[in-house]
Amino acid sequence: MSRVLSVSRMVFKKKSLSPAYYWMIIAPIVVVIIGFGFVKYMQQQSKAERPVIAVVADNNIKKVLTSKKSTAWGCI
Repeated sequence: MSRVLSVSRMVFKKKSLSPAYYWMIIAPIVVVIIGFGFVKYMQQQSKAERPVIAVVADNNIKKVLTSKKSTAWGCI
């Protein structure tokens, strides 16, 4: 039994000292951090920009669309 434990310890030490072992542990954490940062950036961008809509029409239509009392279908 001590041979098996001895061999398993040597294999574990050899594998755990390799860069691939640490990358296997750190890579998912890095991906989550990058994803979280991207989501926060997109939320910040959507709050900061106000949508602009261009209306190319007669002045009467522009007045109806820009009035606060108008509904989605214009003045009803």
